Amino acid sequence: MDPLTLATHITIAGFISLFLVDASGKDPVWLKVLKYLAFVAAIAVSISTGSRSGWVMIPLLVSLWLIGLKGAKSSTQAFLAVTAVSLACFAVYWGSDVVHERISRGLQDILDYAGGVNRDTSLGIRISLWRANWILFLQSPLYGWGFRGVPELSSVPAIAPFLTPLFESFFVHSGGHNEVLQSMMRMGVLGLTSRLLLFVVPLLAFARAVRSSLARRRTAGYLGLTVVIGYLTASASMEVFNLIYAASFYGLLLATFGAMAFSDTPHESK
Repeated sequence: MDPLTLATHITIAGFISLFLVDASGKDPVWLKVLKYLAFVAAIAVSISTGSRSGWVMIPLLVSLWLIGLKGAKSSTQAFLAVTAVSLACFAVYWGSDVVHERISRGLQDILDYAGGVNRDTSLGIRISLWRANWILFLQSPLYGWGFRGVPELSSVPAIAPFLTPLFESFFVHSGGHNEVLQSMMRMGVLGLTSRLLLFVVPLLAFARAVRSSLARRRTAGYLGLTVVIGYLTASASMEVFNLIYAASFYGLLLATFGAMAFSDTPHESK
């Protein structure tokens, strides 16, 4: 498994463990400790991969955990929770050499790209890929270019100014590094619609579940949101459905947590 995919899935798995800690006290102490240790181990692995794609979802999911399961009842409590997460992120940035170096490198990549100094950096290549996908989508917005019909990049005037051999190699062999833009380029409006439905429908459904009066449904709702937010965040810098096991894992988790969130089992405890 490549570092980006590992960071994505290990982070999601860690937060699933965190959300499964039973706050009602029914879990034995050893089981709670085991779930907390699983979460800590997952975050440690995610950070060690050096993948910023996996890191971005961490503050989002921590905020969801604090605001949701920890019972933020007002906008003030929600603001305080988000503020605490932001301060923790700054602390990690200054306290972890790995995080500090990777984020600083990313900021420098953006500056180098904007200034025309170097476009063949980690983030620079991604920016070029996103631009190329958008340009090609605009040229064929209804049907897209398919999976094999993309023209020679050098023949597209709008792409030529930022075309480099390394960028072209990434475009041909590694895809667009963005789930939505790549689908738009390949399948046009249908690709855009399909990807939005894959994210927006379960996002709204699980957001509804977290407002349930039943504890089991609320927990399932948060577990579902964890998966959707994790995949949605990762999709900004990689294709999350281009591998069968990744797409299948997403579908399996949504089906599992959806069954828990929306089943009508009688006599459920609140």
